[in-house]
Amino acid sequence: MDKYDWLRAIAPTVVIDGGANCGQWLGYARQFWGDSKFVCFEPQEECAGLIQKDEKVIVVPAALGDRIGKIPFRRSSFNQSSSILTMAQLHKDAFPFTAGESVCEVPITTLDQWCEENDTWGDIIKLDLQGYELNALMHMPRSLMKAKALCVETSFVELYEGQPLFGEIHDYLTQIGFRYVGCIESPLASPFDGRPMEEDSWFVKY
Repeated sequence: MDKYDWLRAIAPTVVIDGGANCGQWLGYARQFWGDSKFVCFEPQEECAGLIQKDEKVIVVPAALGDRIGKIPFRRSSFNQSSSILTMAQLHKDAFPFTAGESVCEVPITTLDQWCEENDTWGDIIKLDLQGYELNALMHMPRSLMKAKALCVETSFVELYEGQPLFGEIHDYLTQIGFRYVGCIESPLASPFDGRPMEEDSWFVKY
């Protein structure tokens, strides 16, 4: 038995990867659920184009969020830090290589809208939206009703201006029937004092 056994046991048919970037988490997840279908949402064209697609991987070139249409998107010089939200000064101070920014418009959709249109619902939903996670969660009620587990990037400090922190996301998900079960991998640590700044938080249905 190892710390990943409970993940393997979920045995999802469909996994949603929100904020897929270049497919890093996809590669990680396929170690556990190689037989699953994956739907990857990524608004940065150059990143979406690097995700390895096959018959089990669908790439949707859009951001996940709280509306349908187009939205301004802040492209960081480090593409993994790009966000709908404005980067906070703490983020720039801690990780100066991320500070360069340009703004463009990208497509955005809600997860419920896409899932209804494609008759495809996720058993596991992963959200790494650089501070926009709660906005997306609050606009996917049907997806959350169907999901068995969530992996949500949560912050303990404000890395993007106005972003909800761990406690707010935890409270929201607890109220709708999910329980926080921890972080499997090491949190992102502050380069100043080593304190945790953000983590991939796992929540499962009660």
